[in-house]
Amino acid sequence: MRNRFFLLALGALLLPLFFSSCYERQEGCTDFNAVNFNASADDNCCCNYPEFSFQLQHRFGADSVRFFTDSVYTFDNGLEVNILSFELLASNFFLEKESGERQMVDNTLEFSSVDGISCPCPDDLFIIDPNSFNAAPGEISRPGNYTGLGFSSGTPEEWQVLTPDDFEAIYPLVEEERYDEELMDFYSLRAMIAFPNATSDPLEINIPAWRSSLFFEENLILETAENFSATLRINYKTWLGGLEAGNVSEETVVDLLTTNLEDALELIVE
Repeated sequence: MRNRFFLLALGALLLPLFFSSCYERQEGCTDFNAVNFNASADDNCCCNYPEFSFQLQHRFGADSVRFFTDSVYTFDNGLEVNILSFELLASNFFLEKESGERQMVDNTLEFSSVDGISCPCPDDLFIIDPNSFNAAPGEISRPGNYTGLGFSSGTPEEWQVLTPDDFEAIYPLVEEERYDEELMDFYSLRAMIAFPNATSDPLEINIPAWRSSLFFEENLILETAENFSATLRINYKTWLGGLEAGNVSEETVVDLLTTNLEDALELIVE
């Protein structure tokens, strides 16, 4: 009997050791805010957070008038315009709470070999292009209630020390045509605009180092582990508003594009 109790006691001690030796710890995301949260994971890794994106609506004037590149549109004063190409770089994206606290995106880039830049740097670059209908500044790891969002035209100012060679092959800024070698900065806005009822050649617009801040006051509720999308409507008629047949110089167009930016964009949150 005594041996029996001894064996039972020994088994009770060894049984947990047996099962623990067979158990393999599981890696996974243990952050409840992430879209790939894994409640059964032991060791945290590989978290993917909700993506904030814009659905881009390209318009010319009224909401029903869809804007397309390489199509002729008429202003109220009779001036015809044909935007052959158009591209705006944007960055410095943030969400803001009522307290003024700002939440940046969690995506980052590293430029360890470049002097004069402190990294990792937020990777929140996105492009507004009439031929694109979605733009994503990046992932947000903190859900909650926000009272607005902001971003800037152009690339971050600290990126002035970078060149296309500093980016990986898949990154948008690796393309040489987006960079001004003389000014050593990336173009904030590029466009090719023609005026069919004028005798002048199409205007090639390249605006480097233009960093204009925008802020939209709008209630945003980011749910835990859910992607969020807002609509950004771009009105190209408003953006070029003020053009007249006798004054379509490059200087005038650049002035209008930089002055009318805020009025040309509308944020819609449903």
